[in-house]
Amino acid sequence: MSECGLADSAKSALVAVEESRYDLAIIRCELPDGSGAELARRLSQRGGGPLPILMTENPTLEQAVEAIRCGALDIVSSAAAGNELVTAMRSAFERARGARDREARIERLTKVCRRLNQARREDPSGAIHNLRPRVRLGRLFGNPDPGHFPVLHQ
Repeated sequence: MSECGLADSAKSALVAVEESRYDLAIIRCELPDGSGAELARRLSQRGGGPLPILMTENPTLEQAVEAIRCGALDIVSSAAAGNELVTAMRSAFERARGARDREARIERLTKVCRRLNQARREDPSGAIHNLRPRVRLGRLFGNPDPGHFPVLHQ
């Protein structure tokens, strides 16, 4: 399902993001109640929120550096927004899809680990404790130690 929203200020944008899940936020650098870069920072810090793309009349190198530091995916010129904006949006949607896929994989693996841990607690013979894992979950969870397996506690 696709959803699009419009906000006329940083405050209303934050409210909209709380109420719905968006993959992308196109933010003007100049907002009536603050800076677009600050809004991008706040959205990036939330985690799982929309990927911000900043838009301004004539982007400067300083603005581009600030945009990156604030967690924006890109900064585009509103004067030449056509192809440049479409390219930035495609990139953002691909990243958002990848993030959703990773979240879903982690959620599935977390459920499997919880079920395995529950089975280990309920196994009176201890047979499950002696099973060797066939998948190195440490790599899937981004842990650099390949011998580490997550143990999830409820």
